[in-house]
Parts: sequence; structure tokens; C-alpha cells
Amino acid sequence: MSLSYYLEKFKKLNMNKTGGKTSPHKVCMLYAVIDLIIDGQITNNSIRYDQALKNRFSWHFKRLKSGNQNDRPEYPYYYLISEGFWHHAVRPGQESIYRSLSNGVSERKIIDAIDYVQLDAGLFQLLEN
Repeated sequence: MSLSYYLEKFKKLNMNKTGGKTSPHKVCMLYAVIDLIIDGQITNNSIRYDQALKNRFSWHFKRLKSGNQNDRPEYPYYYLISEGFWHHAVRPGQESIYRSLSNGVSERKIIDAIDYVQLDAGLFQLLEN
């Protein structure tokens, strides 16, 4: 896919809206991933839910949040799956925990169920360049 394809996908992110405010969570997660690729901390298409990702997410979130929105990187790490370019690699044997995420996301469940995330190969290549 082309850069323009992904730019359109990013413009049309399905973001949560509560009380008239749009949640910046998905945008902050994408910024965090891009930053870590640029910094050389993500070198292959395996994005782990680790401290570096959470810290970078939080840095962006503090700048973009409004009101009392909560700094919860586990939400976009899970819910970006709905955008079509973000793909979970479920830990072997943890499929039941992964399925339970649809009933409520928690950091513990993310850590237990998802080994890493992969982007579409074309998107990862564009971000690397």
C-alpha cells in the first residue's frame, strides 16, 4: 500500500468520543511507535508492550489529552486492531485470555495474551524509511 493510503487510514481513525472530547489514545500510540522506530528501539516489525513504548505513549498523551482522560496505553495497544493495519500476535496457549479482552482490556491481560503487534508490512517499511 502507498503512503497516501495510510495517511487516509490515519486521518479516519475510529477514536473514542466521550463528553464531546475525542480520545487521543490511538494517535499517541502511533506517535510512540513512530518515535521508537526513528530512535532505533523498534528494529523489526514486532512491537512489544514494553516500558519504552508505554513511556513514549505517556509523553505524547500528556501533551494531547484533555480534561481528566486517563493515561492507559493498553487501550490503543488492543483497540488499534480495528483499524486494519495493526495485528496482534497472540501468545501460544493464551487464546482464551485474548478472547476475554473483548469484555474488558487490562494491562495484565495485554501482557499475558499478546506477544507483540505487527503493522502491515508495507506500513512498517514506510515508517522505517
